Amino acid sequence: MIGPEACVDSLRLTFDEVRQILDQLDWASRNQRFIELRRDARYRYAVNDGIRVQLDDQSGGFIVRPRNISAGGLSFLHGSFLYPGAHCRIALRALDGDQVEVGARLARCRCVRGRIHEVAAVFDERIDIERFVNTDQVQPIKPAPVSLPQTSSAELDLPAPENQVEQLLRVVDGLRLLIQSGAPRGQVAKVLRKLTELLVDADLPQ
Repeated sequence: MIGPEACVDSLRLTFDEVRQILDQLDWASRNQRFIELRRDARYRYAVNDGIRVQLDDQSGGFIVRPRNISAGGLSFLHGSFLYPGAHCRIALRALDGDQVEVGARLARCRCVRGRIHEVAAVFDERIDIERFVNTDQVQPIKPAPVSLPQTSSAELDLPAPENQVEQLLRVVDGLRLLIQSGAPRGQVAKVLRKLTELLVDADLPQ
């Protein structure tokens, strides 16, 4: 892993700006209609000055702002698009201040706003989550329910429901993440059934 002096912070945001975005993302995830696909408990993972990420095929690296962490992976904010499937090295910050380098593969990248992207990475090997989060004091992030009461988007102050194609892509993306993280067969089968239901109901060209 390269040193911090060779890493670029493409977010260029203050701590307060990052915190506001993370709070908004967490609020939205608690109120969206989606299936919780993760097998591990996730925890808020705040590192004020960011952590370093270096793609295997690049000489330079990035300073990114982590959003949450689990034994199987990490979510972070970055200032540009990163291609899913790319392998990288991530310098995690342990509770005792040590830098712990782990290998990971990028599983998902979505635009949050402007140049800000949220990236999900799956670790090559599972980590001991208690090295990075005090699980006795920090509560895991609660999964969103499979469905919400029949409440309009206006009442929740959310954007309009995603269209059928976006729903399909969301489930396909989650399915890939499950397979990459070694999820149990039954969990994968459950998502496959959901994908089949969406395909049957989707208004797609014949």
